[in-house]
Amino acid sequence: MENLTFGIEIEYRNLSRKIVTNFIKAYYPTWTSKKEDAIMKTASNPLIGGEIVSPILKDSKNSWLEITDICNFLIINHASALNTGAHIHIGASIFENNSKYLLRFIKLWCAYEHIIYRFSYGEYIYARDTLLEYSKPVGKELKFLIKTLKLSENDSFDFLVTVLNLGKKRGLNLANINRDPNKNTIEFRCPNGTFRPRIWHNNFLLFARMIEYAKSNSYNEDLINSKLSVDHDMEDNKIMVEDALELASLIYQDEKEKLLFLKQYLKGKEETKEYKLSRI
Repeated sequence: MENLTFGIEIEYRNLSRKIVTNFIKAYYPTWTSKKEDAIMKTASNPLIGGEIVSPILKDSKNSWLEITDICNFLIINHASALNTGAHIHIGASIFENNSKYLLRFIKLWCAYEHIIYRFSYGEYIYARDTLLEYSKPVGKELKFLIKTLKLSENDSFDFLVTVLNLGKKRGLNLANINRDPNKNTIEFRCPNGTFRPRIWHNNFLLFARMIEYAKSNSYNEDLINSKLSVDHDMEDNKIMVEDALELASLIYQDEKEKLLFLKQYLKGKEETKEYKLSRI
């Protein structure tokens, strides 16, 4: 993933934003501490809670050490990630303005969105309370657009981005692609907030590997297209082992990455629909 860039937004509650801002300015000045509207909407004190936004990062040891240090700071200072999001941006230049790569990726997302969402709940078994308000699933609508408009790799890249853009507050946000050279990203908004670096890395790897697979010669067009005819209840959260194994086998080459994906997807038993910690 040499040419891949990414950025993250670490949301938090229950900690003074001034304390966080002072830490970021002192130790990680290329990062930004700021308020976050969704957090402020439910906070009893407008000075408590916010988000920490990374600069453009590479998938390097140094980047993940920085993420780990910031997450540890939040843990040590008793911040909370409960009912927050963990948004990840990946540089859209990875698609090379290639319509085939983008459309393949969109179809892959639609085919396995039910797996992606459960996986993205991280250490929690269920979604955060505000998921549907800020990160609504897109699969059903995207499939409708692809079928109705008969979209194909022969359509221009910018045309596909325009017609498939369902707005910012969706689990998959295409609104930034080719709009601003400094913010040319595809955004993944479905993950639950977390201070666990391993989960941040697992989430990043899932999205990155999906894009890599969409660009690869091993992409199974017939399989992916056959799965687009099935609609899944995104609020059901039912464990679908066969689909999870299938996705893992398609996109991961590394067995450790595959096992980490399956562990985070399966989590613990589905005992309750409360927003609770899993056993991972």
